[in-house]
Amino acid sequence: MTQPIGGTTTIRFQRPLLDQLNRSKVTLGMSRNAIVNEAVEFWLDSQAKTHEGA
Repeated sequence: MTQPIGGTTTIRFQRPLLDQLNRSKVTLGMSRNAIVNEAVEFWLDSQAKTHEGA
């Protein structure tokens, strides 16, 4: 990830993941940004749950 600029963060994807995002975009009818946002929220929630019991 790069440094946040103006409250946003840029994430650079490797080609296989970018291709998968493009396929998912068509399948789910969502933009790549929306798919990434959902994935990040899911990951953050899972991290919070992991650390709750610690």
